[in-house]
Amino acid sequence: MSDSSVQTQRIVVALDASPHSYAALEMAARLARLMGAELHGLFVEDSMLHQVGHFPFSAEVGAYSATPRALTQHCIGREFRAVENAAQSRMKQVASQMRVAWRFEVIQGGVASELKKSAANAAMLSLGRAGWSQGNRIGSTTAQILTQVDQPILLSGKKSRWSNRITAIFTGSPASVRALQQAARLVRQSKGKLTVQSPSQELVTAAAQQLATEGVEAYLVVRASNVDWRYELWRIKDGLLVMPKDVVSPLAGLLDVLDLPILLVP
Repeated sequence: MSDSSVQTQRIVVALDASPHSYAALEMAARLARLMGAELHGLFVEDSMLHQVGHFPFSAEVGAYSATPRALTQHCIGREFRAVENAAQSRMKQVASQMRVAWRFEVIQGGVASELKKSAANAAMLSLGRAGWSQGNRIGSTTAQILTQVDQPILLSGKKSRWSNRITAIFTGSPASVRALQQAARLVRQSKGKLTVQSPSQELVTAAAQQLATEGVEAYLVVRASNVDWRYELWRIKDGLLVMPKDVVSPLAGLLDVLDLPILLVP
């Protein structure tokens, strides 16, 4: 593990060895390299699963054999160790490839509450959108965390692809101003291209003025309706979408259908 000094910025990554969490790790590592931040991998041993091992009637059924077996504390602990080792190994590999400082931590507790606690002083929290479930719909744990964490949240799907193309949504709200500032910083750091989408020409002009103070140029687009917005965002196949958290409700269902990485800014 890296023995580098503590960084001023930290990106917390929720790890569980699922394809979605590995995608979250890779996206977080790329942003950590751009931002000069440390990666903090966090594996939470769900305390509820540990409690299951106390019950004498607890059992699990094999997915293929359909054969039940006793689910003891020993079995649960052994499976946790296997997944933790896999997650730590993957983190070491990704951090080495991206040349970023990193650390890996295992804690026991409630998943959402522990991630909220760890992310409290971090630059952002990186999550896989669906955990071990199939498809790309937001998982229940991720949905819960989205409502509880006050830091920027980076969501990644298992097919998320990185590029230096960044798209930002600007609605004039305080959160969208912060999102635009974050997008501008990432564009400068990555030497990428920025597209800004707004619901009116007046807001496009306001975004242009804000970007002028940031020293960043962008392609500015007016989206007349939420339907147009959802369709145009769905057409984006790579890059990073930076959006204020307060547009999630107006654009209901958007997070479930987009597979590109999304940075939600509160």
